Amino acid sequence: PPPPPPPDPRSDGANAARLPPRIDAPGAETRAKVAGVIKPRYPPLSRQRGEQGIVVLEVHVLTSGRAGEIRVRRDPGSRRLVAAAINAVRSARFEPAMRGGRPIESWLVVPIRFQIRDRL
Repeated sequence: PPPPPPPDPRSDGANAARLPPRIDAPGAETRAKVAGVIKPRYPPLSRQRGEQGIVVLEVHVLTSGRAGEIRVRRDPGSRRLVAAAINAVRSARFEPAMRGGRPIESWLVVPIRFQIRDRL
């Protein structure tokens, strides 16, 4: 696979990490995926305290393209980062998995990276 793009210098250091998605929709022709970019807000207190890491969420993608249930699969040890990741995913839009030309519900793994970058 190609290398990840360089970080956006305008970013606050929070972004959707690039990990392969997982699908739990047997017989689906296409997987659910994020429509656009998920841009979580880096909690100011987490930034002050140097908290960073990857929050991995399991998202139940509904046929409407909205997130249903959201489960924490990996927690970096900061409730603030987990809450920011969940809030970002809850407001995100998804393209649902498809079977027979119709949208179906499925689960998708969504990693969100919080990384503090020094600004010069």
